[in-house]
Amino acid sequence: MHKLIAGIIMLVFASVIGIPGFCTEASAKNFRVTACSEVDPQDADVFQNCLQGGGFTLDARYNDGQINLSSFNPDKELDYIYNASHGSEYYICFSGGSSGMTGSEFTGNKVKNLVTASCDTVSNQWSGHPGFSAVLKSVLGYHLVCYNDCALHAAQSFGQAIVSLDPSTDTAKIVEAWKKANTSFDAHAAQAWAACTASGYTSGGGKESGAWYSTSSFTPSKGSRTVKISDKVSYTFPVERTASSLPVLSAEPEANLDLKASPVRQKNLDSGAIRAEFKDCTLPCDLNASQAIETASAFIKENGGLPEDAVALMAIPVVQIDLSGKKEVINYFVSFARCWMGLEISGRTGDSINLLIGKNGVISYSRLWRNISDNRNRFSDKLLPADEALAKAADAISHSIRNGSVCITTAKLGYHSPSYQIGGQVDLVPCYHFYDTRGMCFNVDAVSGELLK
Repeated sequence: MHKLIAGIIMLVFASVIGIPGFCTEASAKNFRVTACSEVDPQDADVFQNCLQGGGFTLDARYNDGQINLSSFNPDKELDYIYNASHGSEYYICFSGGSSGMTGSEFTGNKVKNLVTASCDTVSNQWSGHPGFSAVLKSVLGYHLVCYNDCALHAAQSFGQAIVSLDPSTDTAKIVEAWKKANTSFDAHAAQAWAACTASGYTSGGGKESGAWYSTSSFTPSKGSRTVKISDKVSYTFPVERTASSLPVLSAEPEANLDLKASPVRQKNLDSGAIRAEFKDCTLPCDLNASQAIETASAFIKENGGLPEDAVALMAIPVVQIDLSGKKEVINYFVSFARCWMGLEISGRTGDSINLLIGKNGVISYSRLWRNISDNRNRFSDKLLPADEALAKAADAISHSIRNGSVCITTAKLGYHSPSYQIGGQVDLVPCYHFYDTRGMCFNVDAVSGELLK
């Protein structure tokens, strides 16, 4: 009897002071998933696997018609809810988009961290949400279009990073993990991510921040006729006959770069790509976009050289917004694209040079710039006209933005560069770069009409 009483006292004492090996139900890490099949929610599966593998308990998973308001307002505390669905500003759609909830219908009094992989959802409207006065610590997601491959990458990177973090006290680290999960993917994700906490709202900036540099105009000309080619996709660009074929371009990895700067972390891939991190910087940045590009150019010249065919594509401010609505630029994402004989070579994870610039200089540097050779004796198969290529890719384009609608305003013929992960000699694919009204680019194979990743 004495041993039983002593054991009960010890168990209670251990649960109170947190002795390792003793765990109560209240202290167990848990999460919930909501996933709509029409957005192909592989990211939800990946996030679930990451957290379960890291010791979290899946409280529940709701799919399609099972999702309702109570799915987001549980009757017990949850560390995370991960949602994969359609969305719009301050609004999360349920299955099919026929119903959903506004941010105000999400109480936040039982959920510590809400992660929603849905288009346009996390805006500055989340600032001052009453949930931040209760249990809610963060709302993470996107203030621009959320692409499927972007969400998939972010879910894995973010999921792996947060399993070792405290959902209640490591809010700043959780937000930083979400930011890095997206900025490490591509230029669009670096703009699109957003986060809101009790301290304020932060995002990757995006086109509306007024510092988008590009060789393309994303605004339809006055009086442009809109042509609808599917329920989700239309275009306004003038249809012009293009070249019947293009030379086949081959590319090989460039030699290992000699970095004069000393990175904190560095990774070299078989493709010849290099990724290096130098310092972290969340101080207010007193540079403007042009100065950020100048800083980036000077750094590239000293660390691998600035290629002659490099074009400064964009300088995107990463903006932090406090609760009063004051905006403050904390760093810039600067990206360089490349051209060959006037034709842009691009790829969501292909040849490019990307830097994150802060108050004290370069924070991170990634580069893939293959050596290109022109095979004049080899030509591609016959190219499709731009409107025909777009028609073939229409369903895939809509699917890639979670079955959303797009209007293409610009079509440019160029080449597509394969992924960072592919090593050895590769051929560049002739493609159309289709830009929509938001400035998003969809790369479509000019021969087959396939949407390229």
